[in-house]
Amino acid sequence: MNQLISKAAEEAKKVMSGVQPSQLSGPTPCSQFDVKALANHMAGLAVGSERAAKKLEPMAPPDPMPDLVGDNPGSAYGPLVDATVAAWSEQGAFEGQTHFGSGEMPAQMAGAITLMEIAVHGWDLAAATGQTYTMEPDVAEAVRQTVSQLASPEARENGAFGAEVQVGEDASAQDRLLALSGRDPNWSA
Repeated sequence: MNQLISKAAEEAKKVMSGVQPSQLSGPTPCSQFDVKALANHMAGLAVGSERAAKKLEPMAPPDPMPDLVGDNPGSAYGPLVDATVAAWSEQGAFEGQTHFGSGEMPAQMAGAITLMEIAVHGWDLAAATGQTYTMEPDVAEAVRQTVSQLASPEARENGAFGAEVQVGEDASAQDRLLALSGRDPNWSA
């Protein structure tokens, strides 16, 4: 799993580095986020995921959320996601329980959610900024399995996932995953 997180993070760093200051207020496939808010969400996830991998106590969410990326998301995000990848590469990172998001869960699930968040939001950011995010088939399959577990009717109803989008039988693994998560693989800003 840590190799998959690393692959997804490398692709997300490329996309984040391609975000231009003029794009920060643009829309994304996540209706609750503009580009800057999505970049900040991804940065915050990296911080929380690193803490989860290290089995540290969760931090109380600040109110309001701080601006972690400023006007240069690429330079801010790179070191944060690199620290996340390093933490999940440590021996024992996927063992036992950990605090992640709103509660405690198996560390294996926290790692799977980390992969899902990096890959899916990496694609969201790429689509929003006219870039390409390509998931390797093993990344797409692992993320699809996580989405299959988490995208319950309740999760779709509360906005964690959108309604499943229909794609053709010849759709790529990445497009099938995006559709399952409630994203139109052809979305553009």
